[in-house]
Amino acid sequence: MKLNDYRYIRLVRQIRGLTIVKFADVMRVDEKTLRLLEKGQLNFSPLYKARFADACKLLKVSEVELLSIRFLIAERDGKRND
Repeated sequence: MKLNDYRYIRLVRQIRGLTIVKFADVMRVDEKTLRLLEKGQLNFSPLYKARFADACKLLKVSEVELLSIRFLIAERDGKRND
């Protein structure tokens, strides 16, 4: 699954129970950058997408978890795909 949506970041961090500080370390960015990425206030560039994908691998985030997050995002946006 492609991780092209910045909205996955906060949800992945939360399901792993990580603080901003710890997840920033795993993602190899500083705290400020992570905060801006989570809020959509910083371009989710290919560099950050790659670092996020690497962090997901490191944290062993499963495809099922990512699909669940995708569903949550769609629900939040009012875009259910039944």
